[in-house]
Amino acid sequence: MAEDSAQIQKQIIDSISKGPHVVILGAGASAAAIPNGDKMGHKTSVMSDFIKNLGMEDLMSGVKLKTRSKNLEAIFSELSAREEYKDLTARIEKRIYDYYESLIIPDAPTAYDYLVISLRKKDYIFSFNWDNLLIQAYARCYRITPDLPELVFLHGNVNVAYCCNCHTPQRKDYKRCCQCGGELIPTPLLYPIKKKNYTLSEYIQKAWATLEVLLEEASVLTIFGYSAPKSDAAAVRIMKKAFANRTRWYDHFEVIDIIERERVYKTWAPFIAATHDHFTYHKSVLDDTLISNYPRRSIEGYVKQYYQGWFGTSGIKLKECGSMQELSDLVQPLLEREHSNDYTIIGEKMIR
Repeated sequence: MAEDSAQIQKQIIDSISKGPHVVILGAGASAAAIPNGDKMGHKTSVMSDFIKNLGMEDLMSGVKLKTRSKNLEAIFSELSAREEYKDLTARIEKRIYDYYESLIIPDAPTAYDYLVISLRKKDYIFSFNWDNLLIQAYARCYRITPDLPELVFLHGNVNVAYCCNCHTPQRKDYKRCCQCGGELIPTPLLYPIKKKNYTLSEYIQKAWATLEVLLEEASVLTIFGYSAPKSDAAAVRIMKKAFANRTRWYDHFEVIDIIERERVYKTWAPFIAATHDHFTYHKSVLDDTLISNYPRRSIEGYVKQYYQGWFGTSGIKLKECGSMQELSDLVQPLLEREHSNDYTIIGEKMIR
């Protein structure tokens, strides 16, 4: 019996260890990345008061809406449904595109840098955000190590394009395809209307197919700054079907958000239940998350802490860094071990 129990435990640990860490980002994640604005002081915004926060009130002058909401989702959904506002809708779309394309990441590390550098190529970050900040963070983390998570943009992105020949997704600012030299076609942005077309482009269609597969495989799922708005009801159904429609006894679910805990529980109740309450709630990336406690070892740390009876602490944890060099120095001991295919937790200190 003891041997059978040990074998089952080993199978569980092996299964969890092979799964990826999947992160899903919403508008709140970009707001957290540049709380004081980008390098030039320009800010991003969540959907509430979006028009005002991004200085687009001039576009709405004289517009008579039925909705009284200040939420972009409600405003944009109504404008898109009314033929007389077709030109206005196009102008708003262009203003949003141009604004987000102009954002420049600050010099000091942001929440996105901490997130990107703390995951590996086996892991995935899926973003609902249009801005270029995550890609900029990826580019400078790549100078530290090329072993970084895959980035996928579920609503398109201002700096993501698709090769017309080999269909490889890549940065739009590359101008030509890095694989075959073909023309790059910018991906369209999915704007916040109730009935989104997830087959709008080949890139977006594949992005959602990839999300479904990775949610099935995920050992840890992190939701960062995404409130599951009503206009994304179809998206949430897809996510629920892939992750929360079956019991995931050994998987973990965590939410990073500044909204109150009760609202988080209500929004993500099916996901919490699916993991049998293997759930944690955090106010920021650095707030005791698996990523911050076990950078580049989140799955390994989760297994060790929850399934191997370990009561120690990691000797290398994320902390606020004043420069990218400081962040690089912080993770270097981890990267050095990775050259030897060693992904153990460094600096384990047992609690007496």
